Amino acid sequence: MLDRRIYSNRLLIKDIEKEDFPFINDMYKDMDFYFYAIGHNTNLCEKYFKQLIKGDNRLNFFCIAKLLSDSRSVGCIEGSVHLGSKKILWINSIMIHKEFCRHKYGTELVMATIDYFKSQYQIEYVCVSVAEKNDAGKKFWAKLGFSTIKTISRYDTQQIMYGNIHVYCKSA
Repeated sequence: MLDRRIYSNRLLIKDIEKEDFPFINDMYKDMDFYFYAIGHNTNLCEKYFKQLIKGDNRLNFFCIAKLLSDSRSVGCIEGSVHLGSKKILWINSIMIHKEFCRHKYGTELVMATIDYFKSQYQIEYVCVSVAEKNDAGKKFWAKLGFSTIKTISRYDTQQIMYGNIHVYCKSA
């Protein structure tokens, strides 16, 4: 988890804290709107965050973004940094609250996060996976300069809901 605060033009991005759970949990419960961002039908819980904090051999993070102007929560971003032979930032999930969608907060959150990990860990690449049926997600990542490097075919029951998985990547 991050120990620092990341500042962008309009946002403070920092580690989630216990008081952030209700805000994030409300987004997780709104499966109609956040279906592809969540990727599965599970409720957010403290046990999940405790596992994330413990992590494994990766540097895991889950951050909340708040407005600098009035500290209202805007969204969250989750991922990990892989510090192997190639330093890769994986963004697993990004969610912007409905109230703040279409105001470039998602772009600002992603770019500030990339800049932070590039300066702190010299990441070389940034990768995300996007469900084939997530048209909005595919457009978002393409606008940020990501391109498809691989398609993972799925042959399970989730394939019907999500389609195949596209792995997008870009140089940091």
